[in-house]
Amino acid sequence: MNNMSRNPSWHGLRNGKMPPFPNQIVQTALSRFGIEDAKDLQPWPFGPFDILARFSVDDHEYVLKGRHIEQRGERSLFETQYIQKELLKLKVPVAPFWFAPNGETLLKGLDWKKDRALYYEIQAVLPGEFFVLDGNTARQSGVCIAQFHQAGQEIDTFLLNKMYWIKDFTTRRYERFKKLREQVRPYLRGDEVRLVDAMFDRLTRAGWRYSLTWRLIHGDMGCNNLLRGVRPMIVDLDEVGLGEVVDDLGHFLREVPDDDPAIIEEILRGYLDAGGDLNKADFQAISDVFVVSALVDAASKVDGQVLELFERFRFIQGL
Repeated sequence: MNNMSRNPSWHGLRNGKMPPFPNQIVQTALSRFGIEDAKDLQPWPFGPFDILARFSVDDHEYVLKGRHIEQRGERSLFETQYIQKELLKLKVPVAPFWFAPNGETLLKGLDWKKDRALYYEIQAVLPGEFFVLDGNTARQSGVCIAQFHQAGQEIDTFLLNKMYWIKDFTTRRYERFKKLREQVRPYLRGDEVRLVDAMFDRLTRAGWRYSLTWRLIHGDMGCNNLLRGVRPMIVDLDEVGLGEVVDDLGHFLREVPDDDPAIIEEILRGYLDAGGDLNKADFQAISDVFVVSALVDAASKVDGQVLELFERFRFIQGL
């Protein structure tokens, strides 16, 4: 986990007020993990990551976190922890877990918000600040992501697919792209029609994904999950699994301020120089990420600008 600046206080607000701190649940969970001497116990702003509390033991900071059973199933929840432990063995800078007396790092308990079961885990708080992408940090971030992807090749996992690539999501993605294509098509002229149709045909073709490079990916790679410290550190691996590397890279690159081509190129060159694998299809997919995002932002205002969009991000395919 990262430093204490995470989870802005507005997350989880109910009618402008924070929900009550589930003190009994927290105390019970800590006790089951064998922690009786927690210091500086503080309720966390209940955000999207279900972090309940922070505390310290022997001058080291930790967070107590709830983990819900996700779409990939209960087994995958345990598998994500296995992967994180294997990454630690490979010296990848991710947060270590607290082990309960029975040797487990996930303990089943009650949900603090609803009458249902979930699991609790405790992770160490990693030092550092969130990445802010600029000319000084771009290369470093690309290197860090590449090292993460490469280390994943050493791990044997049954998570053969990231949850977002399940059939239902693929269907929803197709419908979303189809709707966007219909929305912008009246404003397209000449070669714009050919370029946009080719892109959407490519993005919605089932076989296209198999031409991309697959690795163990983070699943939510962004500046808020990458820390700058003595060395870059990666946090929040809840969605880790096998998938296309462009899933991580595309998501991360969309955070580049003003889509600055110099920063985009520096990130990708750092990724490649650190051993990251990208083929021609990957570069095409990354370029498509920017074009689709720009089309979504522009919607009906794209009249006469589509060729410019494709040209703006074409440099990515030439790296």
